[in-house]
Amino acid sequence: MCLLITQKKGSKVSNKKLGNAWNKNDDGVGYAFVKNGKIEIKKFMTFKPFKTSFNSDVKKYGNDSAFLIHFRYATHGVTSEFNVHPFRVNDNLVFGHNGVIHTVDDDKKLSDTQVFNNVILKNLDDGFLNNDGIRLLISN
Repeated sequence: MCLLITQKKGSKVSNKKLGNAWNKNDDGVGYAFVKNGKIEIKKFMTFKPFKTSFNSDVKKYGNDSAFLIHFRYATHGVTSEFNVHPFRVNDNLVFGHNGVIHTVDDDKKLSDTQVFNNVILKNLDDGFLNNDGIRLLISN
């Protein structure tokens, strides 16, 4: 199963923990953070470039932004940077998922999470997270 990590503003996940996460989930790694008021996403298929980029971004933006980090363990879709989380839902929202989403159709190329994003999340109104009913539906 994938591994999803949140890093709070002003904190830092250690390189040792990042390395341990990669050793168990090495089908790609990505992270998202806020840079100059906009959400930025970076994705990698190898650990060393990820670690270099991540540490640089945390040093520059870590006091002002939380980070969402995802280590992929491929279960559906091809193993490629395209299927690495996090995924952009809209300009103000990204997401990652830890587990298998059984309520979407299988796709030979796309991960189940990518399909869920494309078919469900991207088609919801921008403020959908403020709707208790929609949050309940997508949480299942």
